[in-house]
Amino acid sequence: CMGPTQVGWRYSIFFALAFLWGALTSTALGRVNMDFATSASGPTVATSAKGLGQGFTTAIRGGAAVGFIPHVLGLANLYLCFLVLGLVIEDRRQSMQILVAYGLGCSWVALLSRVGGGIFTQAVDIGADLVGKLRDNIADDDPKNPSVIADLVGDNVGCVLGMGSDLLASVLESTCVALVISSNIPMLAGNWVSSMYPLLVSVGGIMASILVSCFATERAQQNNRSDLE
Repeated sequence: CMGPTQVGWRYSIFFALAFLWGALTSTALGRVNMDFATSASGPTVATSAKGLGQGFTTAIRGGAAVGFIPHVLGLANLYLCFLVLGLVIEDRRQSMQILVAYGLGCSWVALLSRVGGGIFTQAVDIGADLVGKLRDNIADDDPKNPSVIADLVGDNVGCVLGMGSDLLASVLESTCVALVISSNIPMLAGNWVSSMYPLLVSVGGIMASILVSCFATERAQQNNRSDLE
């Protein structure tokens, strides 16, 4: 039988592991976001040359992949963490509380990606403008200016990785908080299906978003710029 101190150390270790796993999950899925975003850029430009409607469809599908796949994998990872914690911790309420550290790890990576990428982008953008416009009289985002490449890399980190990690953290944190609340309600804590209802709501939101995305790409194809706007 473990004493209170041993139990506290045990839960502290689980909190640290959940935080680390959340940070690693957010980092890996952020890398997936950047790969999808950069892979979709070329096809979007190629299909836009054939028509605005086709370019719009390609861009929407690329953005949908960036949004849906990390969120689906993140929720599946959250459910996997809950199953693992259920095997080592008998009290379901305490295992739910440990899941909060998982969402906190995702938020920590999102903060670093958002702030780090934003600062890098702003610094490079200002340097590119000073050198290009004032000294060489080059327009914005001109390929003749090498610092434009660094500016685009910063945009990719700050907007794609940072925003994707931020959205993932928002979904996972809200789901974790709802799971903790459900585990503290006696009417819901004793039923597995009732306690998993917040996770089901998040999955339902993703399914609804997929349906809307399919409608936008398949049912609403337009070639006029005014109709697209």
